[in-house]
Amino acid sequence: RMPAGMHQFDYDVPPALQEDLCIGQLVTIPLRKSMSFGVVQSIKPDANANSREYTVKEVNSIVQPDPILSKAHLHQYVIVSKWYGVSLGTIIKMALLPMQKRKLQTVSFATATPTKGTGSFAAKQYAEPSERLEYIEKAMAKKGQTLMLVPTERAANALAKALQEKHPTLWHSRLTVKQQFTNWLAIRNGEAKLIIGTKSAALLPYFSLTSIIVDEEHSDHHKSWEQQPRYDARDIAWLLCRIFGVNTLRMSYSLSLEAYAQESVTLPKQSEHAAKMHIIDMRAAGSAKEYAPLAPSVQALLPDAEGAILLYLNRRGYASSLSCQDCGHVNACTHCDKPFVYYASDNTLRCHYCKRQGTVHSVCPECNSNYVRLRGSGTEHMAEFVKSLHPSIAARIVRIDSDVDQSEMLQEITNPIIIGTQKALPIVDWATLMHVVYLDIDNTLAVPEVMAGEKLWHTLAQMRYKLNPSASLIIETKSPDHTLLQSLQDQSSFYKHELELRHALKYPPYCFSVRYLFGDRSKEKALSIAKKQHAALMQALTNRSSAITISDPYQILPLRYKGMSWYAILARIPHENWMNDLLMLNAHVGARWQIDPHPQTIIGYA
Repeated sequence: RMPAGMHQFDYDVPPALQEDLCIGQLVTIPLRKSMSFGVVQSIKPDANANSREYTVKEVNSIVQPDPILSKAHLHQYVIVSKWYGVSLGTIIKMALLPMQKRKLQTVSFATATPTKGTGSFAAKQYAEPSERLEYIEKAMAKKGQTLMLVPTERAANALAKALQEKHPTLWHSRLTVKQQFTNWLAIRNGEAKLIIGTKSAALLPYFSLTSIIVDEEHSDHHKSWEQQPRYDARDIAWLLCRIFGVNTLRMSYSLSLEAYAQESVTLPKQSEHAAKMHIIDMRAAGSAKEYAPLAPSVQALLPDAEGAILLYLNRRGYASSLSCQDCGHVNACTHCDKPFVYYASDNTLRCHYCKRQGTVHSVCPECNSNYVRLRGSGTEHMAEFVKSLHPSIAARIVRIDSDVDQSEMLQEITNPIIIGTQKALPIVDWATLMHVVYLDIDNTLAVPEVMAGEKLWHTLAQMRYKLNPSASLIIETKSPDHTLLQSLQDQSSFYKHELELRHALKYPPYCFSVRYLFGDRSKEKALSIAKKQHAALMQALTNRSSAITISDPYQILPLRYKGMSWYAILARIPHENWMNDLLMLNAHVGARWQIDPHPQTIIGYA
């Protein structure tokens, strides 16, 4: 990968290749001390060739006579590289097939010019699986290629199985190199008519793409966050519509606020076949002397359940913190300042971010009080509590979280009681679940993040959509009057409330947002550089009338991540000219900064 600011190298074209070389061809070039592959971006005469005081290396050979990419594809990749602040070579490498030298000499690239359609946007929400397949059938191209973007490899494989009579071609990171090579050629040459893939499929070079369907379009998995570039397949789909005129449909069982607001969607009525829903008020249980993490009515379901039960608790470990009840001191990681999580299995305190361990104190290290207590139940504690309820229950318990994955036991146990975090949701067999119990939802409702409510809404919608009509979704809460929970019977009220909040705060979907992230091992240095970057961005806006707002630098959570302190600057850009304004801001950002358009969190690293 080349540095972010370096997009291409110049090479001389030897006389033997001058007649055959063209833009978009795959060529071999000398790079450092070895031969490498390159793509021709432009060709121009060099009037100063004879007077140069430096040496320019020559293109070595043309791999295939037909261009591997068109000029339109190169234009697309230039824009994407500028959006996300990475080199053009990085984006092109992500778009190409595995570079296997011998194989490349035996294949051919079909001669083609990318098709150009009229381009349209639409958004649909489905209430049942049959309705989803109906939308897919209608949106699929009658001629040309259809790309179906799904959030995960598991979803891609499941959809390919459901649509196997249409002979879909898969694209995701878990394919073998051989499969990627074969499937990429079929896609590039137009032989693959239906492509089902994860976010990376949005970057492939299509020559006859006429339709894009983004399924479960609300999902954060459509965006890359763990490494640069932090690209979003939904934004790439928008760009494909603009450049190639591709008809684009965003659909889900739970539409994002952005899709709902921009496309003026009429929400479908709640399906008659939707799972029943019950909200249990836990306020009385919280004041009881012997507090139990499960309501009595839920405890009564466990011994004689005629199906699987999922106790959903998105917090692993035994307890989320160990704190002093007198002075309020919380045992926290000295590296990132996140509270240590207590594990009873080995009597340790662990940091889930830094992987460090702390010492369990029976007295407070700050005030020497003996009144030290565990707070917040995790999956380890929940498993222990459920085992204590009835002797017959213990053998049916299956834990699925990042610490313990007992999912292989699901095939062996009748009517299992699954205790799991977010990790369990794509693994469980929803058809066999009779009850899903969402535990301690109040912890999520209290997250001070503008996007947290929407993410929780989508999780609840996923549970209700995937459950059988005869099953039930049970929510334990001490806040039964919370707006989000009250909206579960009238989803339009949730969208109305959240959009009013976003509008008042001037957050998406009422603007385009981008975060700039910088990390350094020294907190002081990170803050100093962030302040200088903020000043540079403000200076760039001095002579512009645009209503762009730039936040002051702020430290993001956790306070240390990957061994560094991180600071962010949030820019909110009016929709009218967002792309030009984004590129303008990005041009004033230092090379070590990460650029995060459409961030999925404001206060966290990811």
